Amino acid sequence: MVTNLPAEAKAKWIKVMEAKTPEEKLLALQEFLSSIPKHKGTEKLVKQVRRKIAELRREIEERERKRKARKKGAGFFIEKEGAAQAVILGLTNSGKSTLLSALTNAKPEISPYPYTTRKPVPGMLDFEDIQFQLIEAPAIIEGTSRGLKAIALARNADALIITISLDNDPIKQLNVILGELEKSGILITKPKGRVEIERKRGHRGIQIVLNGRIVDGTVDDVKRMLLEYGIHGAVVKIVGTVALSDIEKAVFGSAVYKPAIIVATKCDIPGAYRRLKLLKAHLSDEIPVIPFSPVNKECGREIGRVLFNILDIIRIYTKQPNTDEPSRKPLVVRKGITVLEVAKIIHSAFYYRFKYARIWGPSAKYPGERVGGDHVLMDGDVVEIRIK
Repeated sequence: MVTNLPAEAKAKWIKVMEAKTPEEKLLALQEFLSSIPKHKGTEKLVKQVRRKIAELRREIEERERKRKARKKGAGFFIEKEGAAQAVILGLTNSGKSTLLSALTNAKPEISPYPYTTRKPVPGMLDFEDIQFQLIEAPAIIEGTSRGLKAIALARNADALIITISLDNDPIKQLNVILGELEKSGILITKPKGRVEIERKRGHRGIQIVLNGRIVDGTVDDVKRMLLEYGIHGAVVKIVGTVALSDIEKAVFGSAVYKPAIIVATKCDIPGAYRRLKLLKAHLSDEIPVIPFSPVNKECGREIGRVLFNILDIIRIYTKQPNTDEPSRKPLVVRKGITVLEVAKIIHSAFYYRFKYARIWGPSAKYPGERVGGDHVLMDGDVVEIRIK
């Protein structure tokens, strides 16, 4: 233990020792870490605490996965359905249940009393010819282990919908939610770079796959850092622009990026418009803000449209040779996908025996254009695959 810790940090360390559950210990360790003064004398302690936080996160996630398997999806986690899953997060009485009820077929309990939602509630949002699964999570509570289940739902989701009530300080609400997400390694702004460390237990040697640059170090610096943490076998994938500190954080559990929408609720109360302007000014253009009113039926369509855009997905329709009509139900795939990748999704035989394809739609130069497997598809394309 470092001897020159301030009294606040020492008091928080006592809370770590007194914690009884993994969730309580994780929260106490995060608070202890934030209280440690950052200087050369505390570097090893900070590393040890980060390592323990990563271990506890893995322990909690593993336990939740096992519980999910035992209950076959009947537990806290909900199996994904539709084109993508978006989790609705917010503080208590921020309008989460009202939003879910207005957008989907779900019937959550709506009450003026706090913490009404205790378990996740699913519903399906219709958007054109696809559906998004919306999950209302229990309220986030600042600085308590009770909010960890909501955060775990967020980590498993494809996107986040954050409700901010305009009857209260919107910046304060947002900072609480973003603070809890950040503690658990969840980002809603796209990072400039990404680091993935895949450990190879029982193997020797560190392989660096660099598709970008390290701004303050070299590949050899990365290898030395991992060896200091006892990692002797691993594949490290670096995409974009990163610093050595980003790679160090990845040792304790990589941060994950979740595209997000801010939905401003209770727009009809006095002062709501002024608070909405403050909220928009506080956020970057990267995070969309949508005012929501239960009586405005266009809100659901707007939220569906924004979800579709921020998820970077497209719809591809398939067509059998010698038929006129394509499939009514599209394949929902990532933006930038190629014809050959779609062939593999349909069936392995289409992938291995691929000959060529014909395309109708935005990516085709003309209707029925003949293309190869490397042709990049666009939303709304119709694909007819020919095999050998």
